[in-house]
Amino acid sequence: MPDRLRRFADLDVTPWRNGLGRKADIVTGEGWQLSFAWIDGPAPFSTYAGQERIIALLEGPGCRLDFAGHPPLVLDRPASPTTFSGDWPALCEPFGGPSMVLNLIAERARWRGSVEILELEEELALVPLAGPSHAVLLEGEAAIANGPALARHDTVVVAGRLVLQGKRARLALARLAPLA
Repeated sequence: MPDRLRRFADLDVTPWRNGLGRKADIVTGEGWQLSFAWIDGPAPFSTYAGQERIIALLEGPGCRLDFAGHPPLVLDRPASPTTFSGDWPALCEPFGGPSMVLNLIAERARWRGSVEILELEEELALVPLAGPSHAVLLEGEAAIANGPALARHDTVVVAGRLVLQGKRARLALARLAPLA
């Protein structure tokens, strides 16, 4: 069971690809990554050519992403995943303070990614699709059935059937499906 659990407290914090921010990789695979990122001040986002990005605000007031030649994206609603192209140069402007986001970044020629927000009241059974799946505890109380309790922002690998139990919990379910 421990190999299925990624404790937030154990993640290494490293610089963004462009060195202008901080992130913590939860898990990476061939052509994809799931990570947390902190937005501490105005900065350009790292570009990810050929990749789709799904981002969800987890904590803080949020930010505005300005893209050359594309409409801006406003991240000010917690747990509302939004997709944009990693090809687009983005300038991030925070709204009055630091924020933390969840990022799923995947090569668009190889993967179709999704992030869904789920509510957990008592018990929830999850099964992976054709590719990698991960459940991130956003808030509330949750535990793996017959296993350890999760702390906020802990992540569980959904490999086979996974049953989570909890109270008033909210989860982000990140899934990847391989493209033929």
